[in-house]
Amino acid sequence: MTNGIFIAILAQIFLGVSIVVDKYILHAKEGRKPISYVFWIGILNIFGGLLLLYKFQTPSLMLVGLSALAGFIFLLSILFYYKAIYAGAISESAPVIGGLAPIATYCLESLIGFSEIDMVEKIAFGMLVFSGFLFLSAQKVNFKKVLPWAILASVFTALATVLEKMVFSETNFTTGFGMMKLFSFVAALGLLLIPKIKAQIFSDSKNTSAKHGIQYFANRALAATGSFLIFYAVSLESRPALIEAAAGLRYAIIFGLAYVLYRRNHKQLGDKFSGWTFTIKIIATLLIVTGLGILSVQHYYLSKPFPPRENTSWGITFSTKMAENFSLDSKTTLQAIVDDLKPEVVRIATYWDEIQTSETEYDFSKVDWQMDMLRDSGVPTILTYGRKTPRWPECHVPTWLKDKSTEEINSELIKYVSIFTERYKNYSNLKYLQVENEPFLIFGVCPQPDADLVDRELLAVRKMDSIHPILGTDGGEFGDWYRIAKRADIFGTTLYRKVNTDLFGRITYPIVPEFYPLKADIVRLFTGKPDQKFIVAELGLEPWTKKQIYEISVAEQVALFSPEEFKGNIEYARQTKFDEFYLWGVEWWYWLKTTKNFTDYWDIAKDTMEGE
Repeated sequence: MTNGIFIAILAQIFLGVSIVVDKYILHAKEGRKPISYVFWIGILNIFGGLLLLYKFQTPSLMLVGLSALAGFIFLLSILFYYKAIYAGAISESAPVIGGLAPIATYCLESLIGFSEIDMVEKIAFGMLVFSGFLFLSAQKVNFKKVLPWAILASVFTALATVLEKMVFSETNFTTGFGMMKLFSFVAALGLLLIPKIKAQIFSDSKNTSAKHGIQYFANRALAATGSFLIFYAVSLESRPALIEAAAGLRYAIIFGLAYVLYRRNHKQLGDKFSGWTFTIKIIATLLIVTGLGILSVQHYYLSKPFPPRENTSWGITFSTKMAENFSLDSKTTLQAIVDDLKPEVVRIATYWDEIQTSETEYDFSKVDWQMDMLRDSGVPTILTYGRKTPRWPECHVPTWLKDKSTEEINSELIKYVSIFTERYKNYSNLKYLQVENEPFLIFGVCPQPDADLVDRELLAVRKMDSIHPILGTDGGEFGDWYRIAKRADIFGTTLYRKVNTDLFGRITYPIVPEFYPLKADIVRLFTGKPDQKFIVAELGLEPWTKKQIYEISVAEQVALFSPEEFKGNIEYARQTKFDEFYLWGVEWWYWLKTTKNFTDYWDIAKDTMEGE
């Protein structure tokens, strides 16, 4: 999918250069007045109307009216724009419009009900808008002359942009663009019905030399290219205020070109460059580049296609400890998960404190029946083992080790993971080995992360099993990912939206889905593993409270995490464009289903597994 922000950036480059040339021509001795200048812009729009010959879709009467209004408003916005430029220096008028037009567009599109811009887009939007006012603060402005025209230009630009988006929402690009341009042409012809304006137009045309005429029409071709790209960007982007905000780049280009011309003693543009003023404009330019960089990166990931459904895997994480905390029969629960939900993969959590009952005694019975059941059902399985495995208190150390030294515990752990690996490496359904869960994330009742210990564990496991990939996991929001990704074959992130924190209480992370693939690409760059697979190993789909779920009432559970939020988290995860997900909370859904006759969560999970 083509990225509207990228198109808008390209458009602003054309328009920035064009406006500098416009200003030069407008102030030239033989230059036209803004009204005749805009007349010829409108007349040249007839060439845009020619696009009606390509893939024309018959419009409704309402769409024709909307296109006519958009075409007329567009021409008026151009008139007020050039009135503002004519009234003052480029760096006076352009930043005012650059700051006000995006705000006006945002307010108008919000009133109409366009989709809301997200947190990252708001940050970038704010930077771009602020940069316009920063440009403005860098110099004295004759507000009496400039502001009225700049406000009119901003309001009419916002109206035109929103109307254009409404047109494109009802028809294809060539039909919408062609109709609007045709009506702009008609509006320009209408100017000739006003005697005073007609006289001005013909007078300007008569008094313009061939040299300026060529300059003018050559520059119109440049501006027309930029204008066409703006229309195309608006058609692609669901939030036209972002396209307007990208106009900040236009003013950065104007500033740069005006400075170059100033240094070459072309002072007719009316701009001044000195000391603190110049510094502020440099800062504003950097803000524009940063804001557009943020938008570009986010929209790059936003525009990436979703993986095909046949290449997307939905699995679950299952914990016998959590099932038992809900007083469920673990075997019955897992069998129901396999038979009814039909997950493509199951990640099972195992517990050192349950398996190694003494220095020499091991009880693998719980793991055995799970692996056997899943193998017999043909379900690929991930084994999670070590000291730190899913579910509170995260680290599950045998009680007989509590008085041992750190080194003694670590030695026992290395021996344990080696024996565990050897026992299950030949199971036909084994997909990944996960040695430790989030070993570098400080969470739970656990010792401080120990990179050397993780290396020793992984070395021991690879000696026992050199075939199965090792999955390494980390916290999605605060984990660095790098330390475990460079050690593991596959990387898995957690993904939680609504959490409970000691500092802020219950919050929803203000993170956009594009954060995860961006972080993955950055980590791949630093690990030197460009093809490493990244998955969502733990998609939070249960309430997160200070208490355990089974310690609060059902009413509290649902209030803290509703079925709508359940669906929202799944959709959010899809937006990351990863292709392997493991849902978290299945024991809770099953308990609600079987003991409370509340099936909403179970049913949504089932639909997800079925690709719905």
